[in-house]
Amino acid sequence: MEKKVLIIAYYWPPSGGSGVQRWLKFVKYLPSFGWVPYVFTPENPSFGVTDESLMKDIPSEAEVIKFPIWEPYDAFFKISSAVGEKKLQGPTTVPYGKGKSFFQKVATWMRGNLLIPDPRVFWVRPSVRFLNDFLRDNNIRTIITTGPPHSIHMIGYRLKRKNPSLKWLADFRDPWSEWGFLDSLSVGKVARRIHQRMEGKVLSHADTLITITPFYVRRFEALSKRKVRLLSNGFDHEDFEALRLQPTTKFVIRHVGIINEKCDPRPFMLAIEELLTENDEFAKNVVVDFVGDVHPQFRAFVEASPGMSAFTTFTSTVQHSDLI
Repeated sequence: MEKKVLIIAYYWPPSGGSGVQRWLKFVKYLPSFGWVPYVFTPENPSFGVTDESLMKDIPSEAEVIKFPIWEPYDAFFKISSAVGEKKLQGPTTVPYGKGKSFFQKVATWMRGNLLIPDPRVFWVRPSVRFLNDFLRDNNIRTIITTGPPHSIHMIGYRLKRKNPSLKWLADFRDPWSEWGFLDSLSVGKVARRIHQRMEGKVLSHADTLITITPFYVRRFEALSKRKVRLLSNGFDHEDFEALRLQPTTKFVIRHVGIINEKCDPRPFMLAIEELLTENDEFAKNVVVDFVGDVHPQFRAFVEASPGMSAFTTFTSTVQHSDLI
């Protein structure tokens, strides 16, 4: 009897960035371990980064089910544009810190306190209705949910309640109630308690809990009072088979991914700037390159300094194949 598994994931090609790659790569190799993968993902998701090069990693054995989703982002972006808040249209531009406009404060509060656990929450109920029949019709007895967005885990929770014999693995790529991102959204005490309640349901009902780092293992074990398995991110050897080395005479320090105000590189940049004044050879050769979405406040901080802007480059998001 063939082994079947359904992976429920918000991020899936042509979505780009880091969040998509973990389960894309696992799905790619599951057939070689005797598993038939099914992937349930939104038909019309709202993500800012696309990467067509990742499409080649979807194995022919995988059946991808795309299901419509409604998200409030489109309406939000239209309102933000109407009031002149054009800066709010990217993953790095959730407003942090001081200087937020009234619209930004209201929008941030609504996102953090009304859309719980996240704006994809409206996908939960219709997905459960669809998947409850789909699992039965296709005789699938194992499911995996991966978050964030953590509303994906609520799909798993409701399916498990309806089908207690279902084997459910909940995979956490980031924390939930202890996620620093919640602080950026002005999440209040009531909303935080709702997050904790939802998280508790997932932690207590999933058959297996999985996360990506030893630190996350310890935190989720403290929250759940049960065993949490470590399944770290790895690499795909096929990505490197056609690798062409491109030597450079410069000493390049490169950050790949999102830069926001919660992951603040300013102290590092100030240290590099200070080092330039102490070491002429270093000053002539160092390049700091940020690849991906960068918060406009951080970019303005760098560009306001003649010293920093001289050794810093910003590269827009590139495809995974080019990045390698």
